[in-house]
Amino acid sequence: MTLSQHVDAAIDSEAVIEQAKGIIVGERRCTPEQAFAGLTTMAHDTSRTVREVARAMVEHTAESARQ
Repeated sequence: MTLSQHVDAAIDSEAVIEQAKGIIVGERRCTPEQAFAGLTTMAHDTSRTVREVARAMVEHTAESARQ
């Protein structure tokens, strides 16, 4: 991967995590810090990365919204 590709991947990763945090804040009425802590806990409990958990949450929410 080139440096540019690494930067793009990091930006994409940050964006999906921020989206997931927003979903959690909206659902649980918590702070962004608490939302990130929740993502971290979910990642740890399921042996996945925070990015993977966030992406799954965003995709699930988007699918639910389409139905």
